[in-house]
Amino acid sequence: MLTLRAGEHEPQFRFPIRNNAAHHQRRRQAGGVVQQGAAGHPLRRLACRQGTTLIETIVAVGLFALTAATMSDFLLQQIRMGGANYSYSKAYALAAQEFEDMRSMSYDDMASRSSTTTEGSTTYTVQTTVLADTPEPNMKKITVQVSWTEPSGAKNVKVYSIYTAVRK
Repeated sequence: MLTLRAGEHEPQFRFPIRNNAAHHQRRRQAGGVVQQGAAGHPLRRLACRQGTTLIETIVAVGLFALTAATMSDFLLQQIRMGGANYSYSKAYALAAQEFEDMRSMSYDDMASRSSTTTEGSTTYTVQTTVLADTPEPNMKKITVQVSWTEPSGAKNVKVYSIYTAVRK
């Protein structure tokens, strides 16, 4: 509603004052929905819902703590498994290196032997066993066993191969 007071050239706006109860009654009769807040006042509902309560905060922090604990356990397990996989890979690489060293020798010089190698804080023991005339004459069965100790206990890897004498 626009009204002009005497002596004023600028328009001023006035808002009509409604009877809220009568207004809401008309909306209900017309099929409209009126949300009632605290103490029956429609706008007080918004004022009561601002912010979070202490109980909501405690529940949220508890859920976060539970999730963080689960994830940290999972991550620690993955780190341990990654370390174990590295140790196994290193052991197989040492076994392959030992087979290459044996292959570089002549057939008659191949013999059992043992050595140790340290990688970081882990010491690997490489034990090579050579059995002559196994499984057939003029063949040697070579077994390379690599052993090491982890926090979870002793681990080892065994690799077998058969070499034969080459006739000239």
